[in-house]
Amino acid sequence: MSPEHLPVLWIWGPPGVGKTTVGWEIRSELAAAGITAGYVDIDQLGMSEPAPADDPHRYRLKASNLAAVIPNYGAVGAQILVVSGTGGIEQARTLAESPAVTLCRLRLDHDELRIRLSDRGWDPELVALAIAEATRLDASTTADVVVDTTGLSVADVVRSLREQVGGWPRARAATSLAAGGVSEMPGDIVWLCGPTGVGKSAVGWEIFARAAWTDGRRAALIDLQQIGFLAPGSADDHRLRARNLAAMWSTIRADGTEFLVVVGAVDTHDQIRAYTDALPAAKFTLVRLQAGRDQLAERIARRGDGEGPRLPGDRLYGRDAAELALIADRAAADADRLAHARIGEVVIDTDRLTVDETVVAVRRHIGQ
Repeated sequence: MSPEHLPVLWIWGPPGVGKTTVGWEIRSELAAAGITAGYVDIDQLGMSEPAPADDPHRYRLKASNLAAVIPNYGAVGAQILVVSGTGGIEQARTLAESPAVTLCRLRLDHDELRIRLSDRGWDPELVALAIAEATRLDASTTADVVVDTTGLSVADVVRSLREQVGGWPRARAATSLAAGGVSEMPGDIVWLCGPTGVGKSAVGWEIFARAAWTDGRRAALIDLQQIGFLAPGSADDHRLRARNLAAMWSTIRADGTEFLVVVGAVDTHDQIRAYTDALPAAKFTLVRLQAGRDQLAERIARRGDGEGPRLPGDRLYGRDAAELALIADRAAADADRLAHARIGEVVIDTDRLTVDETVVAVRRHIGQ
């Protein structure tokens, strides 16, 4: 990367140190100040399995995908990109050779880290591995800034970080770069769409996992929401997501991936074309999951109570019952609208199906 690329703040550290929470808060502060800021959780850039022996944590793939998507944020008007997640020391050092990248490592007292991970239900063996990783990172010199988060609130950590980077961000002016973002790589892509709460992510994860670990295929999973964060909001979110999908598909396909599962909402045939035009050589199968209002409301309520993984940008966790009911109403209306527009080559009614049963139905339709 050259200095002309947009400024990147990469926040990294051991598991449980608060990378995602701090990164998301910084991105929110920048957006509130009127700076168009992108955000990427680097773990979302390396979901490809089985991993090769020489890259078991997918650090190399994550770093390669990060380098591939950075220009796309600039192309749609981002002035700054915030990245959170551990991509590996050597990979971080390679990216940090660019003066556009600022590396900030978060650390936490090991006793406090052990308690935090244990409270999350981590197995003692995994906690020990995380502590060992924290020890290795504490000995590392690969960082422009180190923030000790021990005993600090998220707001305190953010304040300390922004003070230590000495004036960052020096946001570049918002510009529109040349058109691009097309991948000529062939391959099979199954895309799960549908309204909020229908189960896209849960079903997508299981299809990905079974392809990789049961069928023995090199498979990958990409969540479109997670590769399209840009705030203040862009009216062209699908253009950014399509660019990033194409860039990542080129990287993971060259890495040996045979099969890609995509999850993410889409509303119109024009939006669908943004993706198929960006990957003209790939074979897409668009599967729409649907459910009735009562089932959507039940699933949305469970998500609001904390069921399922917590991902950046979660719009359901912690909402009160009244808010979740309104979201369910909108989801039901979206389901009707998608049906009327005939979105999806394959439509699966999930009302009476478990996640496993839905996975079996999808796999049957796509010939797996």
